Amino acid sequence: ENAPPILMSLVSGKEAVACECMSDKELVDEVVSTLRTIFSKDSVPEPTSFRFTRWGQDKYSRGSYTFLPPGATDQDFHLLQSPINGNGDSLLLEGSETMRLFFAGEHTTALHPSMAHGALLSGMRAAREVVSTVQFKLDEDKNTDRII
Repeated sequence: ENAPPILMSLVSGKEAVACECMSDKELVDEVVSTLRTIFSKDSVPEPTSFRFTRWGQDKYSRGSYTFLPPGATDQDFHLLQSPINGNGDSLLLEGSETMRLFFAGEHTTALHPSMAHGALLSGMRAAREVVSTVQFKLDEDKNTDRII
């Protein structure tokens, strides 16, 4: 009810590259100036706080995210998230062998591709898949053992 308003903006392409070269102050000034132009009849205050990501400078992502070309379907995401067993067979194939390798990330979700929350949700899905494959047995000479 008394929560402050939050503004989020996504920038891509050449503009994203240009923004990564700007200082935080320059970015804030640019955003506030744009908002004041758009909402010229209203008073647009300075932000009380801000956070900029610079994914292009991140050594692990290098600014990349999933792109599927025209014609891609949800089945493509399903294939990307399918765990595989010790022989390299996909879960999609018939068989009852235990899956050994699980995949998560923004590239494995058809609902939220290319988004951080898609990566988070897919990680939770993959964790559930891992937990569901863990088999517990009780060894009389030892404590409970886990078999994966």
